[in-house]
Amino acid sequence: MKIDEFTKKVNQNDRMYAETVDGVVAIYDDSEHEVLDIACDATNWLDINYFINSFGSCFGKASREYLSALIEEFLHTPVKKRFPERGIPFAVARL
Repeated sequence: MKIDEFTKKVNQNDRMYAETVDGVVAIYDDSEHEVLDIACDATNWLDINYFINSFGSCFGKASREYLSALIEEFLHTPVKKRFPERGIPFAVARL
């Protein structure tokens, strides 16, 4: 899943919002509180920065399952296939 596709799918859920800033996908709840940051080159859940103690306080079960499934798909996509510009990693593509 490409980065722009991932953010578009996150934004389809009314309870959350995603944007890409400086090589990181930032995800916010519907109150505009940052919930987590996913590095565009993340390969596992340990590469994700969390800003909350419990997703239950931000999202209902359906939204948590939706976001979790998207993150899993994103993390399983090889890094070189995530970037929109000819498969070149974000940092290299900007040079």
